[in-house]
Amino acid sequence: MMMSNVHPNPVKNVLAYSIYSPANKQVLLQLSATSGKILINQKINIIKGKNQQVLNVSRFASGQYQLSIVDTETNTTVNKEIIILQ
Repeated sequence: MMMSNVHPNPVKNVLAYSIYSPANKQVLLQLSATSGKILINQKINIIKGKNQQVLNVSRFASGQYQLSIVDTETNTTVNKEIIILQ
């Protein structure tokens, strides 16, 4: 599994990103503050190949965050740092 094309970064309202997966599966999408507090923790279904996703971040304060995709089957996590500017 791989995450790419995270844009725009810095972001103000809506963040777009792509997930590449070798198989159909359910993963966890997490957005965490630098303090480690998980602000979003939701399950998403992805298909084999490229999956384009969007995330509305307009409700969060300006700052540095970590976007994570967690594959609970393989215990693998992919992280990308994002910056929110309000």
